Amino acid sequence: MSVGDVLVTDGCEYKTIRKLALGMESSVWLVERISSRYGLEVNSLLVAKILTGEASVRAEAGETAELALHMALRKLHMALDEKAGRMSFRHTIGLCDNGERGGFHFFVFLPHAATLYDICRGFKNCDLHRDLLLVKRVIKQSIRGLIDIHQLGFIHTGQRALFVRHVFDGLPVDLVRLDIKADNLSVPLYADSKEGLRAFLEHRTPPLTKECEVPNIRVQLGDFSSVIKAPRDTTGVKAMPRPVRAPEIILGRLWGQAIDVWALGCLAMELLLPSLLFFPKHGYDESEYGDYSHLAQMIELLGPFSVSSIAKCPENVRSRFFRPDGSLKPADQFLAESFARCPEELRSEIFHSNGSLRHPDVMKLPRPGTLQQLLRNARLRGAELDEVHAFVGRMLTLDPDYRPTAAQLLEFPLVAKFNMQTNGTIDA
Repeated sequence: MSVGDVLVTDGCEYKTIRKLALGMESSVWLVERISSRYGLEVNSLLVAKILTGEASVRAEAGETAELALHMALRKLHMALDEKAGRMSFRHTIGLCDNGERGGFHFFVFLPHAATLYDICRGFKNCDLHRDLLLVKRVIKQSIRGLIDIHQLGFIHTGQRALFVRHVFDGLPVDLVRLDIKADNLSVPLYADSKEGLRAFLEHRTPPLTKECEVPNIRVQLGDFSSVIKAPRDTTGVKAMPRPVRAPEIILGRLWGQAIDVWALGCLAMELLLPSLLFFPKHGYDESEYGDYSHLAQMIELLGPFSVSSIAKCPENVRSRFFRPDGSLKPADQFLAESFARCPEELRSEIFHSNGSLRHPDVMKLPRPGTLQQLLRNARLRGAELDEVHAFVGRMLTLDPDYRPTAAQLLEFPLVAKFNMQTNGTIDA
């Protein structure tokens, strides 16, 4: 694909203006709509995500469900708008058009002003009032986006995103990457004029716009490049980036839409801290040592796993990490057993000759303290502390069978009482 090439769909033509991003599975381009059979405005600037040949083959074979989700969301939103008699704000990225060029599938989207990550990166100081307002606005809207995705039978799936200004692009890994995070949430862009929109989009490093101010922020869930359609608890592959990986995935259980709720809990905490809630150790991310450290961090933060929850795990995983009473094995016992079962050709890479780890810090807790203590460290007190702790604590329920659904999250006071129009409390 080169500058000036034309993408053709059933109803429109789009000319490529500039490449915005290049990933392993797609490239992202700024495009201009140059013709439309349906009376759509020409000369409009949009963004096209063009899949690679390999990714296009998978899409053609039905191995990915990105297009299926977009079409299902479009149908759902049209029905909701017709029922309401007006067009409502979408809490998921909307597909404008799609097509295929020379065997390469592509999707066309409206441009966006920034990602939530861009906005948070611009904060110069800690401000509890701002951060708590941001959590309430972002999480409430994200929940509404998840409700739409979940009721259609999908799990929000996004590979580790390479987001350059306006659109998401996936980087392939050896795992299925499911995550809800700051760079998978974007702010729609509104411009006073076509000239203003063009000036913004053609700016190499555009400034944050008024839509990105915390009291006004509206966000949409995006990055559906690896979305899967599955009912609850049917998928058993290892998934999610390590920092937000849900416990049921680490423990080899079947998992489903509840992992999205876990990821949302991690995001809420990251916005308040502000830092990752869980700290993976570099070089051990996908090893059992990384798993052990991650489980230890969860227990430190959230308390022990229940015996009934541990009993639902495959026996080989359960016995690797836990004692018969359901408690996590001491680090020394775990390491000794790990050394014994480690293939001899790999031992020297991981262990010293005496059985100790070459990098022992992987077994250390990076930040001790309970969830409530972390929230206190973030300067939350009184009723606000209680509300946030109750809300986030339920999203981070260790047993997915008892984790609330996205729809149930809207019933918690922290978001149920929050008025998006006034940023105040909804009167009873």
